[in-house]
Amino acid sequence: MGRWRPAFQSVTIVDLEHPKHEVSQADIIIDDKPETVANWVASADDRFGILFRQPWNDDAVLPEERAVRAADWHQVLHVVDIFEEVAL
Repeated sequence: MGRWRPAFQSVTIVDLEHPKHEVSQADIIIDDKPETVANWVASADDRFGILFRQPWNDDAVLPEERAVRAADWHQVLHVVDIFEEVAL
């Protein structure tokens, strides 16, 4: 995040013991674990997810709405901009 400087109001770091969708009030999650992104999107109608592409998640199936893949931080920033437009 430091290098790309995405616009954000806060960052929540969650331990591995708690499901992220239960302890964060964020609108968007960026994660490399497909299950985390899918659970996040399913947890509320106004949440979006970005799956950060990695070799281990190339074959993962994501929810068709409100979840996309990004190969790098440049794509993440582009997707965040799109999500913000949709949410308005």
